[in-house]
Amino acid sequence: MDLTGWYLVSVTGNQKYTFPDGYRLKAGAEITIASNEETGDLFWTKANVWNNSASDPAELYDSNGNPK
Repeated sequence: MDLTGWYLVSVTGNQKYTFPDGYRLKAGAEITIASNEETGDLFWTKANVWNNSASDPAELYDSNGNPK
């Protein structure tokens, strides 16, 4: 699936990560989006976006802004 224009929102901090143009996710695959000094499949920012509060869920939106 082409995730161009899709994005994640950190609910607690309201930070937004947009997937790179042309990024494709294979069926059944899992990915990790990292921040700060963590490692993952995709890198977001040097800021500590995740794990900066007791509960910091993410929401996924498609390129039209629809929650998934």
